[in-house]
Amino acid sequence: MLTCGTLSTIMLVHGRYQKKASKFAQEFTASANNVAQEAISLVRTVRVYGTEKQEFKRYAKWLDKLYDVSFRQTMAYGGWSLSLNYLYHSTQVVAVLIGGIAIMNGKFTAEQLTKFTLYAEWLILSTWWIGDNWSSLMQSVGASEKVFRLMDLLPSRQLTSKGLRLQKLEGRIQYADVEFSYPSRPS
Repeated sequence: MLTCGTLSTIMLVHGRYQKKASKFAQEFTASANNVAQEAISLVRTVRVYGTEKQEFKRYAKWLDKLYDVSFRQTMAYGGWSLSLNYLYHSTQVVAVLIGGIAIMNGKFTAEQLTKFTLYAEWLILSTWWIGDNWSSLMQSVGASEKVFRLMDLLPSRQLTSKGLRLQKLEGRIQYADVEFSYPSRPS
């Protein structure tokens, strides 16, 4: 029971972390996709101004952040699995040691020790399965919270207002002392 209580505590902490990390992963993925979409949709402008390297750096920055979050998620899952294996095997060793002493003192039979060991194994693995599914559930909740938050946003006032009708504009625009050149085509 002590092992299951410890696993449950670790499970809750790990689930909260996975939820938070999934939110960050979704935000970083969205930002990286946004940068890529901007660069691709404006590829002519990017090429004309020669800003390919800057756009690549912007995209790489978001990918690095996504990598960091994913790495931390993987390490957290590794810690969760390590704690499970440690507690699982420790419980088995303690059960066999205490059970062996009880058998030698005549308080237990080998059959009772086997039943207890199998019961403990079943209980610990069931707790781990619940924890693993809890972790996946929290990851999904964290990823979907961003979507629900975006769905709950009110439309922009600019889109909902009626606006003003501008009067007809007439006249000439004159540019003075203006120079322009493209980095890819020096003047």
